Amino acid sequence: MTRPRRMGLPLKEIARRQTDLYAVEQSIANVPFLNGQLLESVRTQVGEKIVSEKIVLGTSEVKLWHNLGRVCRGYIIVSQDAPESIYKIEPTFPPQADEKERRGQEAQKNSVLILKATGTVTVKVWVF
Repeated sequence: MTRPRRMGLPLKEIARRQTDLYAVEQSIANVPFLNGQLLESVRTQVGEKIVSEKIVLGTSEVKLWHNLGRVCRGYIIVSQDAPESIYKIEPTFPPQADEKERRGQEAQKNSVLILKATGTVTVKVWVF
């Protein structure tokens, strides 16, 4: 029986391959779709308790808070339990009173996705 040979690579070759892998990793990390998250439930406060509930859309606006750390560039409805149409609503704010209030409104606009449906539907949403 022959023993397997140990393959050794020169340090220059190892460094080159690591650099190539880093470049690939960076290009993948910069794809917004891959840096998204699945929203399956919303957290609401009921009295003193905070509970998680499935995302149920209807004819009124539902705010879905994401933790992307940036503006949501898009969304995909991953699953829905009824054949309803779903729409994105742009957030609107009353005229700003001061700079601090305007910054708060911008922060909210950057971290929320507002959806509305033509009827009642439970959904899971991929935000990116």
